[in-house]
Amino acid sequence: MPDCPEGAFRIIDGKARLVSDLFCDGLDACIKSCPQNALSVTESETESYDERRVMANIVPQGVNVIKAHPEHLLSHGEDKLHNEACSYLDESGIKIQGIDS
Repeated sequence: MPDCPEGAFRIIDGKARLVSDLFCDGLDACIKSCPQNALSVTESETESYDERRVMANIVPQGVNVIKAHPEHLLSHGEDKLHNEACSYLDESGIKIQGIDS
């Protein structure tokens, strides 16, 4: 799912599947980009969104995904989560050109 850098969705057997609601930030980027209008967000009881766990999931996906996530957060006005993501990168010793922490 190109518009789910958090890793909440994966394409499995040709279908988008929610693999971790913990990673869903609820900002609806997936819904806006779904060509079939097949996705919706519903509220349910889950663990709270955890930016540090999301970053731990994102980092192995590579530089482009790492860069996309903080940009995604900023585009939705999520400055606090952006700062948490950048702190995670700094603490992990990960330097990505174009990401201001």
